[in-house]
Amino acid sequence: MKKTIFFIGCLMCALTTFAQQIRLDKLGTVAVPKQMTEASRAQVNSFVQKKYNNKLPLDFMVNSASKVYFVDNILITVGYKQLPSSTNGQDYLSNFKKVEDGAHSGYPSYSSRIETINGNKFIVCTRDSYPGRCIIINGLNESTLVRFDCSLQYASEDEAKAQSLVKEVLAGVKYKVQ
Repeated sequence: MKKTIFFIGCLMCALTTFAQQIRLDKLGTVAVPKQMTEASRAQVNSFVQKKYNNKLPLDFMVNSASKVYFVDNILITVGYKQLPSSTNGQDYLSNFKKVEDGAHSGYPSYSSRIETINGNKFIVCTRDSYPGRCIIINGLNESTLVRFDCSLQYASEDEAKAQSLVKEVLAGVKYKVQ
């Protein structure tokens, strides 16, 4: 069975000497693990056809603002976006968690939590999703209203590697400073 994990939050750059620094939409950077290889849309489509028999819903993961990466059999997207100035930054993550919890309350494998890492907050949501497991990370810099988004799609047998990658990616997130 394949599963989905969602993370929402932000984090400061940690061990960049072991990573490659990626700038995203001039809103922030993420130091991604060296083993992450950037993928084209054609490579993603080929991977999905071979690994998931064209049954992976990519639209929620891959949008024009995202960059897509592979680590072995794990598909990873990362991106930043500016939220409207009307966004209430202090309540954003807790409200987002409530929405996710309500939307996924029927999934027995679903879980979520808010984490603070290096002074930044993340929502971590996890659930099985056909045809795999998915981790979604979203974070908010409350002062600039810049949201970091990341998702990982993988098979159950890659759970340990996916969890390790999540920690590495989160350790490398840095928001723009105004």
